[in-house]
Amino acid sequence: MNDLIKLQFKNSTELADSIEKNKKNDWADLTPQEKMFVYKYVETFDHREAAEAVGLKAGSGIHVLRRPLVAAFLEEVQEVYQSRSLVSADFVRMQMLKLLPMLMGEEEVACVDAKEGVTFMAKKFHSADAVRLVTELGKTTKIYEEGSGGEKGAVTVNVNLAALGIEEKDITTTIEGELEK
Repeated sequence: MNDLIKLQFKNSTELADSIEKNKKNDWADLTPQEKMFVYKYVETFDHREAAEAVGLKAGSGIHVLRRPLVAAFLEEVQEVYQSRSLVSADFVRMQMLKLLPMLMGEEEVACVDAKEGVTFMAKKFHSADAVRLVTELGKTTKIYEEGSGGEKGAVTVNVNLAALGIEEKDITTTIEGELEK
């Protein structure tokens, strides 16, 4: 427990009780200046700029952030901002899922003929981008969490070139490697 908490609160239970009390009564123990500091800080995430905006010395912003009640208020404000965000995790996943058929060559995408400069619609397979997108989708669904499998993994990619209008045999590639933690 850091020294600042010891100065203001006798123990962690007292701190937790104080935070709960303040949540219920609109953070009455915080000054208007501390509340405004938090709102300014959430806009820029620059403690120096937020401190100056509320009339404090630029260097004092970091000390304000270290106050336990201010830190708890900041956490609550950030949670509210996240819940009001137009871009949620589900929104991002849906956008990724809309892109996947285009990257896999299942839907037509706009292309440009480099020699002629002419645009046209065609099905184009973007293997690296498709693999990256599926990997990122896996991360958002917590497939890569601790204990979800071994340390090594393999991905097998089968591409039916005939379905893409290319007359060659199917190509199978296996990519092996270690998952990052």
